[in-house]
Amino acid sequence: TRYSGLAYPSVPVVYVVKHPAAFITSLYDYFIDKKRNIAAPTDWSAFLREPLVIFDSKPEESSQMRFANPMQYWNFIYWNLSTLPAGRVQSMGLRYESVLENPEGEIGRVADALGLRRKSASFSIPEGKLARMNDKQRFEPTKAVTAETFNAVLYRDNSFLNRYTA
Repeated sequence: TRYSGLAYPSVPVVYVVKHPAAFITSLYDYFIDKKRNIAAPTDWSAFLREPLVIFDSKPEESSQMRFANPMQYWNFIYWNLSTLPAGRVQSMGLRYESVLENPEGEIGRVADALGLRRKSASFSIPEGKLARMNDKQRFEPTKAVTAETFNAVLYRDNSFLNRYTA
């Protein structure tokens, strides 16, 4: 609360909101592929309906956040981000799908809101999937993108919904 005595750092928060069904699909794929940071059922149907636990590295060494299901997880995350107190935290949300449709325009909107100016006229859009990098890895632009092709069509035509049944 404002009476806690804790001060937020003056670092702006920019967050990306993904369509809830796309978010859950990506979360499940990450869970099945990487087998870390999530405790949940491996069956798709059960994953959608049952509780999941999110943790940092090892459950016994980090805090654990428990959610009734992935939809509750999505809702809690974005509710908390979208209700950050404007007087204390400068924040801005972007729709993932809007960034895919108009990356330069959406990034320009963020830059304008934060008072940032371009260093060069070029704007490049990576064609590969982004690499998963941990905090200990130093960010190097050449290592940020993998050779695996990113499929933006999945989000443009909502085909991620094909995994869901009535």
